[in-house]
Amino acid sequence: MSKQKQPCQLITHQEIRPGDTGFARTNGLLGLLIRIGEFFKWRNGKFNHAFTVVSHGDNANDIWIVQATLKGVVLSRLQELMDNSTLVEILPAPEGADRKKIIEFAHLQVGDPYGVISDVCIGVDILTPEWFWSVRRNGTWICSALAGEAIRYSGYYINIPDIYSNTPTQLYIQLGGTL
Repeated sequence: MSKQKQPCQLITHQEIRPGDTGFARTNGLLGLLIRIGEFFKWRNGKFNHAFTVVSHGDNANDIWIVQATLKGVVLSRLQELMDNSTLVEILPAPEGADRKKIIEFAHLQVGDPYGVISDVCIGVDILTPEWFWSVRRNGTWICSALAGEAIRYSGYYINIPDIYSNTPTQLYIQLGGTL
């Protein structure tokens, strides 16, 4: 007997608009490992993925997002992500952020490679003291760094010491999300 797939819960705080940032709890092994790491370090692993909304739409199949996946930075439908997630929450762009710049930055990164080495280094960072050496491959993205840097490109400063090694839950908290 196979386990019934749990439908994805979509949480929005207003109408979904281009420039918003979304967070997901995906079903895959990498997502599980990220949530375990977040729980180990911060006692919460609500989300393991972040993305940027880049278009309007009447439903999740009409809304386009830019996200960093194992395939690289891709343009996808929100519904595709929801089909592989149990929870998606979308936060509005921060007040004062230029939505057009957020979208511009996200689109400019499409086609860039995914930063698997960065994910591994974040795992090491979680398990080691702050002073421990960390390595990242230039020109690659992890999901939360891509979403966070798009917001910073818009003129809104996010106070995370290393935007390229933040986790989805850290970014979620910085943007006013509540756990």
